[in-house]
Amino acid sequence: MANDSLANGTIRLKGRWTKRVLEDFLPVLEMWRFYGAYGIQSCQIPTLQDRTVEFTGCGRWSFSSTLSDFDGWTRSWLGSEEEGRPVRALTREGYDRFLKEMEERKLKIRFDFEDREAGAGFF
Repeated sequence: MANDSLANGTIRLKGRWTKRVLEDFLPVLEMWRFYGAYGIQSCQIPTLQDRTVEFTGCGRWSFSSTLSDFDGWTRSWLGSEEEGRPVRALTREGYDRFLKEMEERKLKIRFDFEDREAGAGFF
């Protein structure tokens, strides 16, 4: 059985984000909740005026390993028919467009967090 870790920190949007790109990001952020044991558990909604927001999350072994799987998990969820879909439904086309916009504009999403695994301390 895997150990769960609990993360608390901030998400910071770096670069010249536009309203359109931010609107494309919100369904992605919603998808990263994963509606299960791992992912972002709660998060403030970023805006153009406030691009640093707080979040809490849960990781399998560590939040950093869960974070490194966000792209694969997002693509997997996009192909699933499971219940509990996000309110802002993300499509494969929307996700690909968002990633292309990020690359073209050289945008970054930075996660700064403290991670705690029960019995193992902080990471």
